[in-house]
Amino acid sequence: MKEKIKNILTSGFFKKLTGDFMFSVIGLVIYYVAIQFLIYPQIKAQLGSEGYGNVLFYISFISIMASTLGTAANYSRMILSSDKRDTNGDYNRIMLISALLCVPVVTVLAIIYKLTLILAIGFLIAMVATLYRYYSDCEFKLSIKYSGLFFYYLIAAAGNILGVFIFKKTNNWTFPLFLGEALAVVFVMLRGNIYRKPFLQKSEHYSDAQKSFWTLVAANIIPALILNSDRLLLKMIHGGSAAEIYYTASLIGKSISFLTTPLNGVLIGYLARWSGKFTKKIWFMSAGALFAVGVLATFACFVGSYIYVGFIYPDDLDTIKQYFFIANAGQIFYFISNSLMVIVLRFAEEKYQTIINAIYAVLFIAVVPVLSYFFEINGFAVGLLIVNFAKFFIVVLIGLHKIKQSGSKIEIKE
Repeated sequence: MKEKIKNILTSGFFKKLTGDFMFSVIGLVIYYVAIQFLIYPQIKAQLGSEGYGNVLFYISFISIMASTLGTAANYSRMILSSDKRDTNGDYNRIMLISALLCVPVVTVLAIIYKLTLILAIGFLIAMVATLYRYYSDCEFKLSIKYSGLFFYYLIAAAGNILGVFIFKKTNNWTFPLFLGEALAVVFVMLRGNIYRKPFLQKSEHYSDAQKSFWTLVAANIIPALILNSDRLLLKMIHGGSAAEIYYTASLIGKSISFLTTPLNGVLIGYLARWSGKFTKKIWFMSAGALFAVGVLATFACFVGSYIYVGFIYPDDLDTIKQYFFIANAGQIFYFISNSLMVIVLRFAEEKYQTIINAIYAVLFIAVVPVLSYFFEINGFAVGLLIVNFAKFFIVVLIGLHKIKQSGSKIEIKE
């Protein structure tokens, strides 16, 4: 066994996988450090705690639309690419439809919360640009050129930092949200292949692409809503300040969750091209390794939260520190369950993601709003940890069910 592990760790495949992941992570770390250490603190300093909480509320809708539609298009294309059924025309059409869906969302929010026309337009641009940014990194996964992701996120970070200077002059909080996203997408348009001809021409596989996309949308909408539920639910029940307190307390855990985007991207990119046997032993080893990572990451985030909040928001440390452990644990178990579900996606139909997330939604609705109402921020944090912990074990059971269904192992062909 030791010799086998040594051979895996020294193999060219493992070295390339590690290198690709590191390129992705370094680029994304730069991006999120810019967001959390430079951009968001500047927004809070200029708008105050309540105003910042309200901006986080709007950002949550951008995140929900982008992570649901953009990620679904991204993952769908990766899945169909395994047998060459993906084309630019099909996915450009899908992305255009996704962008059009953003219009009624922004319109309704602009009317309800009385946004000015300038803010509403900036809000829409930010939503569409972020949607395309979530999709566009499939350019590097399809070509297995993950070094490009480093420059992709570097451009996004630089553009958003530039947006901060415009925000300070105009007080328009949308500039730091869309400028970098738009520049990153333009970078892919100029240097990549996914936006080239045929631009909007349907292929014979368009119905397959649509079916895969909408199945993944159904699967992604629930976790996207739950990931952003602190900024939605807490604001609606207890106001913008409560949303801001929980968001800051869980921020390191959220950042770790965001870092799973490149990990999951690298995983799905390689799994799409991998053939082999998936056994119960491999499945339990995968689940056990992720669980161990989750426990270690929770403690790391607990310590990291003291450092981050103490450095960036020292005046808020005494108020926020009581939520550090439980809030970060909930975020960490969210990310490890999603990473495990990416593996399931390779040997189980997309519908299983929808089934898992439907169960997840029922648990969330039954537990989190009630605990949030009666126990405020603590109730929300505990409730979210319970449902994310439950989701992890549901994914484990679904994977085990699929393996048992096919005998003792699943044959996966490229």
